[in-house]
Amino acid sequence: MASMVFLWAAAACGGSVVINEFLAKNNNGRVDQYGQNSDWIELYNQTASPIDLTGWFLTDEVGWKTKWRFPSTNIAAYGCLVVVADSSTSSVYKGELHVTNFNLAVGGEYLGLVWTNGLTVVDQYSPSFPAQSADVSYGILADRITNGGLSNTGLLPIALAANRGDVFGTVLASIDFADQFTNGAIA
Repeated sequence: MASMVFLWAAAACGGSVVINEFLAKNNNGRVDQYGQNSDWIELYNQTASPIDLTGWFLTDEVGWKTKWRFPSTNIAAYGCLVVVADSSTSSVYKGELHVTNFNLAVGGEYLGLVWTNGLTVVDQYSPSFPAQSADVSYGILADRITNGGLSNTGLLPIALAANRGDVFGTVLASIDFADQFTNGAIA
């Protein structure tokens, strides 16, 4: 079982959808539909309405904002969506979204979510997220989403589950995932 510790990010909160959490070195955690322990990125919709992500972009290069384009995908109101960053050959496999042209760099790099115009950065880790450890996810504070800023409370990072503010700096003995995918969306 993997251990996790919360590390809070200084990403700018600029829109309705945020890069809530990610794992850049997944050795023993979440297994994707290919049966691999791939990197993953969790997005969170902080609005009361579903959002169509079709044509939005994820990128790991500040100068290439249109690196990976979302296929037809919605994110539910106040919902989470996990995208596997594994450089696979298909953007959707068995209902799971896959970034086909980049993985997350364990040494740290830029990570951005870009609106459909290919110019407007909705959320980002800039200039880069810090170096990552194996099986330790990195994410934002639950308070940042609701209050628009960082706070000194931590959260329990669990893909597709609510982040909590009561375990800052705590290493957990195991990871729990609530992943259920249907046609590229959470079931």
